[in-house]
Amino acid sequence: MRPQQILFYKTAKFYIFLASTTRRENILLKRTFVNHHNLYCENNTICLTRKNDIKDKQQGEQNNANSLYIIGQRNIGMQTSQVMNPLDVFLARYSYNTRATYKGALKGYFELLQTDPETYFTDNRNYDADILHYAQFIKDKFAPKTYHVYISCLRKFLSRNRVSLDSNTKEDLNFLQKIKEPLTRDRIPTKEELRNILSYANLRDKAIYLTLLSSGIRVGELTQITIHDIFLDEKPVRIELEAEYCKNKQSRTVFISKECKRYLEKWLTERENWLKNDAKRGMSLKYKKNVNDERIFPLTTTAIRVKWNQFLDKAELGKKDRKTGIREIHVHCLRKYFRTRIATVCRQDIVEHLLGHKGYLTSSYVRLTRDELAKEYKKGENELTIFESKDKSHTQLEEEIKRRDKVVEELEQRTDFLKNLDKKDLAKLISALKGEPLEEVWKELEKRPKKWVKNVVEEE
Repeated sequence: MRPQQILFYKTAKFYIFLASTTRRENILLKRTFVNHHNLYCENNTICLTRKNDIKDKQQGEQNNANSLYIIGQRNIGMQTSQVMNPLDVFLARYSYNTRATYKGALKGYFELLQTDPETYFTDNRNYDADILHYAQFIKDKFAPKTYHVYISCLRKFLSRNRVSLDSNTKEDLNFLQKIKEPLTRDRIPTKEELRNILSYANLRDKAIYLTLLSSGIRVGELTQITIHDIFLDEKPVRIELEAEYCKNKQSRTVFISKECKRYLEKWLTERENWLKNDAKRGMSLKYKKNVNDERIFPLTTTAIRVKWNQFLDKAELGKKDRKTGIREIHVHCLRKYFRTRIATVCRQDIVEHLLGHKGYLTSSYVRLTRDELAKEYKKGENELTIFESKDKSHTQLEEEIKRRDKVVEELEQRTDFLKNLDKKDLAKLISALKGEPLEEVWKELEKRPKKWVKNVVEEE
């Protein structure tokens, strides 16, 4: 039986009971019954609508779409005048990076409309016209992806505050985004350019950007890795990314190159002193360093991007896209470099898994073991080294030199063996070798050279 039906039967029984009471008792009992069941009483008649439902309806009519927010605050004992900014409530449910992006979108929205978030849902505005006005304003100002993120943010914000957009408005918002490809013409740097860029970096920064390049992780993921997430004693070095670090909230395993490991180990020996000194320098700054910070790189994503741009300018590679003003070789290009280079030698599903792309982290791909991932990663490790990298021709040349050195060593051993024979034994040996494959003879000599030579001499 539904709660409403139960309440109906309870109320019916209560009215039967009231028939046997006096008028004064009737009023007192009604008041007790109504308060106990949180009901609403009008003209001395019990209504089967709860008090909160009546108040919610009144709040909704009075404050338009903002009623949901005020009800939520009232239910925890706050006065309407004490209600927090609806912007803060909306942003509180998202991660740090998402909050920063959405905050920028909503700030621009309210600045364009010249209104405040606190009063926006009490002014009886035309919300369809507002969002279309904002969409027209940003469609040529921002890249298509940014447009999509900003409009998606606004639609969520309005929906959370009980604003339903017209179907025509939704269609118009999609129509304004005709181009869905990125406007910025970025490019992947070459190894020579990366050597040039990183030549201006100190030990810490080299470790940062080589980790990004050789693992393919995002900047936001890098800044959350702690000393407990990395396993330097393994080959290759393994990093376990927790779900809360990742964009799609799914944990995964990644690796770094031998070259990156060397810089990372050096950085870890200096990290503690750097953190203490930086904490002392930042005592009066807005963002203070915590000496107990367990992150490998205790920096913000903004700091890492700013440093990268500084190195680009020093290397004279800071060219910007003429339409968007974004640098052609931005820090995210390191992730694209990883994707491009390692894909030449590794399976696609392995590459996408290492990158953390959502479609490749489903249950069918989680079955990949660490050993399988590590084995595939080793195949492409040479492609991800910068200062110690070797191109294919160089590697082939080294292999050929090693092969020839081995042949020379074998020839020297055979020459020494022959030198130990006198001329008579050597002549008999040459006679016995006639018609036999040279390699087969040498194999036999290596097994039992003394006995073989002795037999040759005895036969003579």
